Amino acid sequence: KSRIAESIRAPFMYGAPLFNLNSGTDAAFFTTMERFCDIPVIFEEYNDYQISDIKFQGLKAAVYDGEGKQKRKDATSKDIDVSKILCSPILLGQEGPERDDGALGNRVVQKHVPKKDDWTNEEVLMYTDLKDRERDGLSNIVLEIIRRKPIVHKHFAAYMRDAQKQVKKDIQKEGGIYQTRIINTVSLFIAISKIWEDFVKDLPLPFTFADFYEDAKRQITRQSEELSTSNRLSIFFNFIGMEHAQGRIMSGREFDIAIVSSVTIQINRTETEEICWDGESKKVLYMIITDIIMSYQKMHNSESLKLTTLRMYLRDHPAYIGQVKSHKFIYQVESWKNDPATGRNERIIEKVERNTSCIALDYKVIYAMGIDLERSKMTDQTSLDINSPDNLPQPQNDKNDLPF
Repeated sequence: KSRIAESIRAPFMYGAPLFNLNSGTDAAFFTTMERFCDIPVIFEEYNDYQISDIKFQGLKAAVYDGEGKQKRKDATSKDIDVSKILCSPILLGQEGPERDDGALGNRVVQKHVPKKDDWTNEEVLMYTDLKDRERDGLSNIVLEIIRRKPIVHKHFAAYMRDAQKQVKKDIQKEGGIYQTRIINTVSLFIAISKIWEDFVKDLPLPFTFADFYEDAKRQITRQSEELSTSNRLSIFFNFIGMEHAQGRIMSGREFDIAIVSSVTIQINRTETEEICWDGESKKVLYMIITDIIMSYQKMHNSESLKLTTLRMYLRDHPAYIGQVKSHKFIYQVESWKNDPATGRNERIIEKVERNTSCIALDYKVIYAMGIDLERSKMTDQTSLDINSPDNLPQPQNDKNDLPF
């Protein structure tokens, strides 16, 4: 990773040290981003929970909005000074940014660098040749690029808007998912690549725009999918699936799945609205959030969602239908009862009905996330006499059993 990042930076500078996010101070971090103008600056050893919160929040603002740290000019002045972000940060680390619900992860372009040890002789010679050229200096490349600066000034804004619209339209047509921030970031590279192919014929890139555009679409879709499965709302749904598989969340008690043709949702305290699906039926998941969130917060206390935040996140989820004022939940309660007349212990399974408010979700979307909540089915009310010989385990006949 470090060698690749150094090669990206090599046309602008060679041999400068990398900034370590763990050992470098917060003040030095902001000074580094303000020190170099229009030059890639490498920050290594990124780790979600080891770097300081000041650096993390600084990276969030720097890589997307270009906003620096606000501070007073001196101890006695009331004037505010804002440090400028002049560089292009390159982050290196062993893990992707998932902290703060992926707030940094959807502001950057995440590229995986696979580990490889079996380099061929040709690859080693090419690598050595590249590093020798970097050591001798590549400033002539920068001079050729700077000469095209007026072209970028003239066309970049229009090409950037077209790239954002086109890539969003193409991903929707192909059925992929995307996040707007990732599209905005990747569109920077799409626009520059298109400008270069259209207006800089004498300094061509080593790839075509069509190839780069396809790779950019895959990058947007892949990164959006990874973030959608690692955010805190996805963790909440995975927690429900895990708890249901282990029997701590039961069908009919904390949630209910029903095939219905319409759902009546609550707009406010006095107003409701009926949602229909053009005469078709839909499998709807009714879920009591208040019964689940306590267990979820105990297991994920550091990164768990609060109830209000969870409700807000759910409203933006594609599976969300609405808040239901009242829904009937039917589940089973198990108890043991001793019969005084016979002295036998019986297990009693009784049905319990409960009407309460809940939320309605499209179960098809939840199931597409890999969460199956239909593993178990409810049985009728039964009683089991554990003292009955019929309910005791019976010995198995084996031809090798000895007769004693």
